[in-house]
Amino acid sequence: MISITDPTLWLALYAQPLHTRTTPPTTDALHDYLSEYASSKDGQTAISLENNPEYQLELEQALTTLPASLLDTLSQSVLGIFFARGLNVSGLTERLTAGNGSNPLGCIIVLNTDVLQQSPARAAEEYSYLQQLLASLNLTDASHTFQGLAPFLRMSLNGADLHGHTQALLAQANQDQENAILWMNLATGFLCLKMRDMGLAIQEQALSLQRLFRRPASCQPPRSRLLVIMTAGDLSENTPIDCLLENSPVELIYYYATIEQPLPSPMPAHDAVMVALSDSQANHDLLLAVEASLRHHAQPVINQPRLLPNVNRDQLSELLQGIPGLDMPRTHRLPRSQVVTRLSMQQRDPAGPAALPGFPLIIRPVGSQAGNDLAKISSATALADYVRSVASLGFFVSRFVDYSSQDGLFRKYRIAMLRGQPFICHMAISSHWMVHYVNAGMYDSAEKRAEEGLFMQHFSHFATRHQPALAAIYQRLQLDYFCIDCAETPDGKLLVFEIDHIMAVHAMDAADLFPFKAGQIARLQQAFEQYLYALQPQPLLESA
Repeated sequence: MISITDPTLWLALYAQPLHTRTTPPTTDALHDYLSEYASSKDGQTAISLENNPEYQLELEQALTTLPASLLDTLSQSVLGIFFARGLNVSGLTERLTAGNGSNPLGCIIVLNTDVLQQSPARAAEEYSYLQQLLASLNLTDASHTFQGLAPFLRMSLNGADLHGHTQALLAQANQDQENAILWMNLATGFLCLKMRDMGLAIQEQALSLQRLFRRPASCQPPRSRLLVIMTAGDLSENTPIDCLLENSPVELIYYYATIEQPLPSPMPAHDAVMVALSDSQANHDLLLAVEASLRHHAQPVINQPRLLPNVNRDQLSELLQGIPGLDMPRTHRLPRSQVVTRLSMQQRDPAGPAALPGFPLIIRPVGSQAGNDLAKISSATALADYVRSVASLGFFVSRFVDYSSQDGLFRKYRIAMLRGQPFICHMAISSHWMVHYVNAGMYDSAEKRAEEGLFMQHFSHFATRHQPALAAIYQRLQLDYFCIDCAETPDGKLLVFEIDHIMAVHAMDAADLFPFKAGQIARLQQAFEQYLYALQPQPLLESA
């Protein structure tokens, strides 16, 4: 957050067209902010503001591609778009406030001229980044428009002041306490800041006021209207479909279901339904209620609720046994009281495909997500120590598979499946067997990013090699849309770690670091949109 003493000159910028707001009226506070940003990075590279008539022309051309309604809204919330040399990212977004921060004025965007000057192709990527950022920003409209997760995630990934933005929303909400949309956006902000208790309490407040929210399409009328059935809870409880359908001609109509009212009433006009809530044990009764309500629904249903339990870890591992070219270690669910005794017995269960795993093994609490308390255990002593340190009534255990490549590194892939067709989302490379993209060093290693880009470019080779296994997964799950976290074993099998319909897929990583990603995710977004269009009833042709 940037605080200024006198807002008069800055507010005067709103009288100018957005593409001409490229020179800050006062520079002290902005210079201080950029200096502080530089110090928080390497501290060696000075960041300096620049201006060039060519930049303003290019900016005008980039902004003309945005919908007029969106551009009008942004013109009332973005104070200026400035250019600077020395940034190590595609751009920065920051909120500008007057005084002590309680009076938000709008936001500013600073773009990286080092990228603009490299080549026409890199300049195009930079302005493409700007278009996507602006399309998801819409900061001052938070009291009227449900924003979903996408703009908050984009702010977080691009280093914007998410905390300051959330505080500004809180100040607005305190002045407009009956505004459910504002409370819901605020809840998402707190959940993204990992302030879970606060976020869930605010979400409950929002849902006490209303349970239906709309994320507008990028055009009017929308090309398609998707009713998304959600559940109250943390960010990992639902499919973040808005992250995939960012800046899309699809209107998303979110309904937060309850057992008493699984579907909205009155029913909003829509072309298809997507069941987005997770298959967790806590949602068991809610899924049954949603399933019963959708049984004779007139519009097509994406991801039928009766099929969602197929992605439970233990059920999934049973479902995928016996597929040629595929390895998913059988997952066993054990109560806490049996973990140490059964897994540490010298005389193990009878040998066979359903036998409990020996050491080393993988263990995690039932209900754990994102690698929380996931561990590789190599001895009975380590197992006893683990169980003592992790409070859970039950655990999943499975055999450990060493899937490292010849160079000793582990490579994990995320693949989205849409009606049986695979799309690559990312590849993470790590020296550790437990691979998560955010801590695999992908942002720090140009070598890893180059390998990921090459793999994504030639993903069709991987997809062809594993086509029988991927097809078998789709045939057995029958879900319309889901994601697979997987790897390749040294003997060439597809090693499946996890399959779920609630994994995040997005194109929000910085274009200067990951120029290869946006195009790949765009293919999936376009395929999903075309799938939705095909679900709409076709007009009858008049007979001759």
